[in-house]
Amino acid sequence: VSVPAAASSGPPAPRTGGEVEKALLSTLKGDAGKRLAYVKEHLGADVLRKFFRRTPPGPDLLAALVRVFADLAEAGDEALAGQLLSALGEAPSARTQAAMFDADERACLELLLGSLGPEAGSAWKDAAVDERTAQVDDA
Repeated sequence: VSVPAAASSGPPAPRTGGEVEKALLSTLKGDAGKRLAYVKEHLGADVLRKFFRRTPPGPDLLAALVRVFADLAEAGDEALAGQLLSALGEAPSARTQAAMFDADERACLELLLGSLGPEAGSAWKDAAVDERTAQVDDA
């Protein structure tokens, strides 16, 4: 394989959550199509559970993943998007990280949860309640 061909094929399969973060937030930043292809090719629910079993993704990576999952669902693969979102919601402190989302990121998560059904949203169920409570407390 030549170097230009390898470089154009995108980042290799991740070995850690940090490599997922680097790929989505740096290498593929601004290229939604390549981000979507990366997730479809390299990130299954089991991979997300393994990488984020002990340490959750930070709010920036979590937001990027939620946006890619929304793109995945919009592209017609709701089943995979649901599996990935559910697996991500099982990460420790995922709801806490989601509480740090800005309004657009929060809206994206809520729209995705609403469109994917109860199975995908079960791990996130308290997130929406926690955010509404936080908004009422802030008022």
